[in-house]
Amino acid sequence: MNKFLVSILLISFLVSEDVLFGQQEHVFFRDANHDIYHIWWEKSKSYRVNNWTSLANTLKAKSSPASFRVNDQIHVFYKDDNGDIQHIFQIKSKYINDNWTRLSKAPKAKSAPGAMTYGSQQHIFYQDVNDDIQHIWWDGTFHHDNWTKGAKASKAVSAPTAMSVGNQQHIFYQDVNGDIQHIWWDGTFHKDNWTRSAKALKANSAPAAIVIGSHQHVFYRDVNDDIQHIWWDGTFHNNNWTIGANSSKCKSSPSAVSNGNKLHVFYRDGSNNIQHIWWDGNFSKDNWTANSKATKALDSPTSIIIPAKPDQKKPPSNKKSNKLYDIENRGSRIIIKPVKMVRIRVHTGDSYYPYQDLLSSKGNEVIVKRGQWCEIETINGWAKMTDADNR
Repeated sequence: MNKFLVSILLISFLVSEDVLFGQQEHVFFRDANHDIYHIWWEKSKSYRVNNWTSLANTLKAKSSPASFRVNDQIHVFYKDDNGDIQHIFQIKSKYINDNWTRLSKAPKAKSAPGAMTYGSQQHIFYQDVNDDIQHIWWDGTFHHDNWTKGAKASKAVSAPTAMSVGNQQHIFYQDVNGDIQHIWWDGTFHKDNWTRSAKALKANSAPAAIVIGSHQHVFYRDVNDDIQHIWWDGTFHNNNWTIGANSSKCKSSPSAVSNGNKLHVFYRDGSNNIQHIWWDGNFSKDNWTANSKATKALDSPTSIIIPAKPDQKKPPSNKKSNKLYDIENRGSRIIIKPVKMVRIRVHTGDSYYPYQDLLSSKGNEVIVKRGQWCEIETINGWAKMTDADNR
């Protein structure tokens, strides 16, 4: 089986009909008026649009945005005209904003930010005026540090992208040689060069990154304005998505997001439309600007998927059960027996970190030893498994 197909199927447990009904796909981008424009799609309601800088009554954008979600709450970050990183988030019908560089007393930004969550923490990264990658995080208090100095890595010529993998934090960015540099932190800094390792084409944009199971994926615009894709599953691979989908050339950095067995990429084309390519075993494409009748994009989009709530009203389904696993007690051990593909974190003792991040499917047992406890990934985030607490 194609290794890329395997990497996508690893999270197919998230795609029951229950999950897809009511699911929302969101794209944010900077428009020609330097506002943060928002397009979202919901299966039952098609495309809708709004303007977040206007709704939050906040400063105009000087960069493309970055985003993440915390449960059903969307957070958007961007650089303003003063080189500060602005933050907008929504609580019910109210849009709230604050200034992260000011609150953290961090250096000014030169690039758009990259954003991610890590447990209950919120993190952003950006290129500063010295071409270093600055990092701000919030865990109830603001902190900041410098990742290129910490890792003794190459200087950046693009905005970074960020993702978390288990107890690791990862960033990717383009360097002066057109290579995609990678820094990760697991208590210590590490670095490598993905374009070189994958023998892939040079980059002409900031990258986008996403983790699917234990596989790591990076997308970027190459020197031919095609979307290149590098993924790592213990070995490096690469392919070309614009050629694969026979899609328009790319004129921005891409954005990447996954839902179940689909991997999605969004980018701005030469006509300033937001193009969308997705892969679910085959390539497909559409044009979100045309479909939503939205304003044109000035630069790169960012994207988020919010799965449907399991208690939402949904059409009739022939699925018999949404059960994810069975439990068996064997002496001092608890055995988790998945009935479909699941992602489980196994923790030891009372601390959260470090933990084992496991993907397991039917027929593959997870053993919980004395002193260990577990979480399982659901459509609403990570949930503690009270029946798999062996402390």
